[in-house]
Amino acid sequence: MIYLFDYLLDTNIFLRLAEKNSLARPLILDAIRKIRLQNKTICYTSQILAEFWNVCTRPVSARGGFGLTIEKTERKANLIQKHFELLPDTPATFLE
Repeated sequence: MIYLFDYLLDTNIFLRLAEKNSLARPLILDAIRKIRLQNKTICYTSQILAEFWNVCTRPVSARGGFGLTIEKTERKANLIQKHFELLPDTPATFLE
């Protein structure tokens, strides 16, 4: 099976979106708006969401962690799940 999608966002994009004071955040939001205006599909994978969760809950003192609570991280992860399409974790997705 082949999955058709237009964009796959990397973990770092979601991390910059999660940081309210990130200098990249406005640029990313603008790019997402432009992509959506073109009716393109924007996706993520379970690995990307797991990496996002890892960085968000990692202590600030450890390798760039955000130090967020599980509850805050879950709210942010739920936004990703609500606004972007999850690609299944299959060999076909990997190949695509």
